[in-house]
Amino acid sequence: MSIAFESTDELESLRKRLSKMSDDELVRFGKAARSLCRDPRCPEVFKRQLEEAKTEWRRRHPKALIMCARRKPEEGGFPGLPR
Repeated sequence: MSIAFESTDELESLRKRLSKMSDDELVRFGKAARSLCRDPRCPEVFKRQLEEAKTEWRRRHPKALIMCARRKPEEGGFPGLPR
């Protein structure tokens, strides 16, 4: 039996909770989730929580992705993003 979100309600509940967090709280949550995901035996639910935290961060800070693309032009950056 695998651990997973049992319903879309649980996923929506997590997204709502993440959206109400301050940036500092979201960073702490993401770091805790990342720490748990370092173990190769990490349950899928923790991996999903980490991905949702990353998605929320990117939603709040869309320019961070563009800045990352600009940092490494020698590697080509991300296709389709301005440099």
